[in-house]
Amino acid sequence: MPNKPAGIVSFGACLPRYRLPREVISRHWGQTPGKGEKAVANFDEDSFTMAFEAATNCFEGPGATALRNDTRFACFASTSPPYHEKTGAGLLATALDLDRACRTFDSGNTLRAATSALLAGVDAIQAGSTACALIAAADIRPAEPKSATELALGDGAAALILGTDQCLATLEGHVSINDEFLGTWRRNTDSYVQQFPGGFENKFGYQRVLRESISALLARMNLNPLDITNLILYSPNARAPQAVARGLEMDPKGQLADAMLGTLGDTGCAQVLLTLIRVLETAMPGDRILVASYGDGSDALLFRVTEAIEAHRNRRAVSHYLNRRRPMESYGKYALFRNIIKTDPAPGASSPVVLWRETKQDLQFYGEKCAKCETVQFPRQRVCVSCGAKDDFTDQKLARRGTVHTFTNDFLHPSLDPPTTEAIINVDGGGRVLLQMTDADPDQIRVGLEVDMVLRKLHEGGGIKNYFWKARPRD
Repeated sequence: MPNKPAGIVSFGACLPRYRLPREVISRHWGQTPGKGEKAVANFDEDSFTMAFEAATNCFEGPGATALRNDTRFACFASTSPPYHEKTGAGLLATALDLDRACRTFDSGNTLRAATSALLAGVDAIQAGSTACALIAAADIRPAEPKSATELALGDGAAALILGTDQCLATLEGHVSINDEFLGTWRRNTDSYVQQFPGGFENKFGYQRVLRESISALLARMNLNPLDITNLILYSPNARAPQAVARGLEMDPKGQLADAMLGTLGDTGCAQVLLTLIRVLETAMPGDRILVASYGDGSDALLFRVTEAIEAHRNRRAVSHYLNRRRPMESYGKYALFRNIIKTDPAPGASSPVVLWRETKQDLQFYGEKCAKCETVQFPRQRVCVSCGAKDDFTDQKLARRGTVHTFTNDFLHPSLDPPTTEAIINVDGGGRVLLQMTDADPDQIRVGLEVDMVLRKLHEGGGIKNYFWKARPRD
């Protein structure tokens, strides 16, 4: 069993490129204009694809291979998973190409799913079950049209890798409170998030439970409220966390971290991790960060930033994604993406047999290299396109970067965001692939454009979600 305390050894984030101004929503419904904007997932994104991208960003940089090999615990936290009877964590671990002996489980059904998963990962490390644990949280919560919830909810994902070596921030203590309180909920028969009207939840649930968990943690750690550098609270709106901070005799202006409600919206169970990552991007060694989630109780966690944080300043995290926004100027497009407006797209063909057989290719992005001429090709096939050798290949994991060789814009292909751009990509390190483009304007695409490969939804058919790779302009 490890003697060193567990903590955060790496972090990553993923935010959709689209930002929908609340004024656009309000104008569509003839309401008073709302302020700010919210992050909106593209039509080919879901909670899994965002969690995967956030987790992928955790494994970038020096030591990534060793970190991947040490990660034998993976959890996917979400209140809006792609499947309700199929583990998203197993899909995540497979796509990340983690060891098959990796323990996987999902955490859901509550807004504190991410912090509950984080504590489970810490327990696994301290028990000696794994050296590192991956926690990936993402949400795309469904909001009823023309409601306050529609203005409030946004989409996003965050991921942490926990361990004991070279921690960026160590976990010094934690407290969990269970509290049966019906304020926000969604039954399996509900299409949208439900909330009790008025300030009932804020007064009798939210403020009461958060003050209890945070006060208990401060007492356990023998700390004063002003010893905390940054206070991170799950924030359903801008005012509620300020009342909690004042009730704890903390300074809302100096200590309370911005939950980014005005720029992203309420990102569900991923919110507190996204805020934590944003704070870590500029944190100084010695800072104390207190994180408190909320939902059927509360998890309060105290982190202490270490000297190792200095080496992780320039990561693909929250600030990176905040700077790559793309305005969505039409409520109609949002309604199409959210399936509020029903369309009749061409049905996709799906087969569990094909998905199982092509897992290595479709999820892990493996091609093959000819043993005779060393040509790299994708998709995998029996005959080499260069020398004609048959069944003489080795697996070749393709790089997730490349450049556009040629492309075409297809205006006839059924799409929620036409045109569909098909591009042939020259992959860095060898190989050439045919992929759809995503997160790009048609006039942005050109020959020689540098791109990243990202895992997205390709289509659904037969009740199955098909994920495949697409190319996105490199930021």
